[in-house]
Amino acid sequence: MEYNPSTDLFTWVIQTDDGINHEIIKNISVTFLNNLKTAIVDGLEQRAALIGNVNEYSVAVPEKLLRDNR
Repeated sequence: MEYNPSTDLFTWVIQTDDGINHEIIKNISVTFLNNLKTAIVDGLEQRAALIGNVNEYSVAVPEKLLRDNR
């Protein structure tokens, strides 16, 4: 993301493997980015709930590894 302080807007730029920069979208407002951030966080939380992650740093562990084979 590139920030333009004179317009208070952002531009999303990616660099491809050939080293060329490509603008994905220009003139992104802070409001849009905050709404996008909220949507992403909500989606990730829904995903975590479905796969059983309790905290953000936990990872899914195969059930076979969790069995008590005494």
